[in-house]
Amino acid sequence: MTWWRARFCIDHDVAETVAWLLAERLDHPVETRDQSTMSRTGDQSEIVIAFDNAPPDDIHLHIESVLGLIGRSTVSVETQSSEDDSWKDGWRAFFRGQFIGESIWVGPPWEDKPDRPVSIHIEPGMAFGTGTHATTQISLRCLTESLQHRAPCTLLDVGCGSAVLSIGAAQLGHHVVAVDVDESAMDNAAHNVRMNHVTENVSLRVGSAADVDGQFPVVVANILAPILIENAESIMARCSQTLILSGLMDMHLADIHAAFDAFELNHMDRLDEWLVLQLERRQP
Repeated sequence: MTWWRARFCIDHDVAETVAWLLAERLDHPVETRDQSTMSRTGDQSEIVIAFDNAPPDDIHLHIESVLGLIGRSTVSVETQSSEDDSWKDGWRAFFRGQFIGESIWVGPPWEDKPDRPVSIHIEPGMAFGTGTHATTQISLRCLTESLQHRAPCTLLDVGCGSAVLSIGAAQLGHHVVAVDVDESAMDNAAHNVRMNHVTENVSLRVGSAADVDGQFPVVVANILAPILIENAESIMARCSQTLILSGLMDMHLADIHAAFDAFELNHMDRLDEWLVLQLERRQP
């Protein structure tokens, strides 16, 4: 089988950010190779995007656009084909379970779960769906803190991806309606929900906040800031109390607050350059 890959090197301190932004933009898995995985040269990491067919002609433009978002200049992108695809799943061997604070653990299914209030098995295979990225970690931490002392409720997870946030909420005794516009993400989410034995508590749907009826006391959305802003009205319409937003950087704060003006800031958390906001609906 012939496979293709596009790859380039970027400074290590922004590699995870670039990979995450690219994965969202391309709707495609993106791998970061560094000293903790397979290869790193000096202070640079390698970003690798694998394709079953030739990469799209505009792949360079997508990469340049993402780099522009974080103020980085153009890089040299190499594309090549090969008949040996054994490397593509090799990164899975480097996925290890990790604690997020004292009460949360996320890891692969071949590791035993520790005894924690939130202990999640995630099958690696979707980009940044394993709980390792900063946005997922701070979202899960903020959501857990918000839900652990709340009476059981039904919440909405917008852009659920691998469903790691939905699974965490379900393990705390809550019900979740989880939506994502990507059908392949839904397949991965359904697998993870079954693997964690929370199928009765998580309802998965293809779509966005605009495709859901009613209101929820808690809404969480861990997606990119431009998408949050574009969908602000429908997200706000679904939320009656607490709104948790992530996928943000400092440069997005003013626009986010303007777009979600029906809510006020209750709490903000940070990990690396990424932020999570816990907002509460303003009282009339």
